[in-house]
Amino acid sequence: MSGKINNDDKWKITEDTLGYIISRIQERYEESLSEGDDDFNNGRKLAFYEVLDMMKNDLESRGYSLDDFK
Repeated sequence: MSGKINNDDKWKITEDTLGYIISRIQERYEESLSEGDDDFNNGRKLAFYEVLDMMKNDLESRGYSLDDFK
């Protein structure tokens, strides 16, 4: 197995799975806020924020709220 998800598998994510993924990203984002104030940690904070913002926008465009998955 190559570790890649084959598009032919028609892999579907359940709402529970999506909620778990979002909660893990939110947890890591919250943890990152208490980490050091250097370029590396500031980059991590920004990356977590950007991922959450992208997911929020994608969900809202489909009629959902990020809060629905907390």
